[in-house]
Amino acid sequence: MKASPSGIHAMGLATISQEDIEKAYTDEDSQWYAYKGLRVHYKDKGEGEPIILLHGIMSSLHTWDDWAKELEKNYRVIRMDLPGFGLTGPLNEDMEYDKDEFITFLNSFSHMLELDKFALAGNSLGGYMSAHYAATYPDRVSKLILLDPIAYPQDVPWVITMANLPGIWHLSKKVVPPLMVSMNVEEVYGDKKRIKPEHMKRYVQLSMRKGNRESYAEILKLIYEKSKPGKEAFPFNQITAPTLLMWGEADKWVPTSQIPNWERDIANTQTIVYPGVGHVPMEETPEQTVKDAIKFLKEENKETVKTATKEEAVEEVDVAPAA
Repeated sequence: MKASPSGIHAMGLATISQEDIEKAYTDEDSQWYAYKGLRVHYKDKGEGEPIILLHGIMSSLHTWDDWAKELEKNYRVIRMDLPGFGLTGPLNEDMEYDKDEFITFLNSFSHMLELDKFALAGNSLGGYMSAHYAATYPDRVSKLILLDPIAYPQDVPWVITMANLPGIWHLSKKVVPPLMVSMNVEEVYGDKKRIKPEHMKRYVQLSMRKGNRESYAEILKLIYEKSKPGKEAFPFNQITAPTLLMWGEADKWVPTSQIPNWERDIANTQTIVYPGVGHVPMEETPEQTVKDAIKFLKEENKETVKTATKEEAVEEVDVAPAA
């Protein structure tokens, strides 16, 4: 309610003008990339090996603020408001809400920045996109970090089920009360006491950006459909980049029971589970998670070879990195 400019905004019936929303959530580091008629908001700061950070659903590049402050000391850090979210806003009529569209976007974006190879980190839906990109273009991804990624079939959170009920889905494209947004934010944190007021305000106000409600509804529909068994073949065994799985133990959206799927399909993985943490570890516990991410990025590449036996044993073989 406090984040709403007026009573009608608090009811979820009004939007915030593009001028006002950009004034509130851009700074001197903000840049814009023209892509298929969209103005993609992004930041590119720091020097060193490049790393691209992809946020999750209903979020924006700002979810990485604390990580960026540390990473920018030694890396070139690139993050953007993905199409459909943040200041970038909804897809146009010629675009589709599916993984192929996002892979095409990320490939275009990385080529625009003249990146030949880069590390890639993604949370939630951003993790889904990152994993598919790394499987599609394995030679372009040096390291992969997946934070509570969504992909495999699972029971979806109540908000996704509710949003896809007949009638509700069409209504949610027009009306999203701040109360619903704040409830969702509390749901993705393991400890809601860790939610900073400025984070809650950002989530609420960016949901009022014109067109974002429609995007949220489309994305929730996509996730709902992809959560059903047998809907998609996962090419993640084609990922060659060393991969770090970072997971909140208290994640209600994508539970830790999903971890074995990723460890099975990606040959070279490490896994860290954070007790008491929810779906957005980089936002809820940024100090520890970015420390672990930097340690992983600095490691020499090792290949973990998984050999199936009757006991499903795992043999690890260190391989010197290619010259």
